[in-house]
Amino acid sequence: KYNSDRYRGDANLDLDARGYRIFASGLPELGHELVEMVRFVGEDYGGTQARFLQGGFLKESERIARNIGDKKARLLDLIAPQRPLIDAVPTEADLREILVPFEGAKFWLVWATKFLHFLKPETFPILDGRAEKALAITRSGNPARAYAVFSRSFREVLIANEDILTRLRIEDQGSSPSDLKLLDKILFEAGAES
Repeated sequence: KYNSDRYRGDANLDLDARGYRIFASGLPELGHELVEMVRFVGEDYGGTQARFLQGGFLKESERIARNIGDKKARLLDLIAPQRPLIDAVPTEADLREILVPFEGAKFWLVWATKFLHFLKPETFPILDGRAEKALAITRSGNPARAYAVFSRSFREVLIANEDILTRLRIEDQGSSPSDLKLLDKILFEAGAES
């Protein structure tokens, strides 16, 4: 269902492929390219909804991009050594620092996790309301703790279903660059039904 559906007029698989392409070279220097990466995730990829933004996507994307640019070296130092989620969950302390740039007009946790997923698809799962419903998780007020809890739960499901995911990769026909994305699709659809 995910593979055949659309989001805001674009095919889900096209949006996924575009995101992985945009992030393929890593984080650029602060400038138009970084702002566009942030905007793509927030607006085109559904990191948040326009109704939550007073000044629009571009203004908030510029703010977040500036935050990322100011902390780029530290962010890369924190993100680079993170292992694939199948091996380990990032610590809450690391997540606290990694998520800091997404404090703008409010804290954008979903936007942040989608951005991080594109940056390192084997490590960071996408947290959204549907996946939380499918995993029966209630988000806490602390973003780093909420994402750590979500990531641990996501990892448990990933490990418990390795055999099924191996079979589903065939059905998915290579459209997911990682098992995290494949499981994300499943949870996204399961959460819609729960």
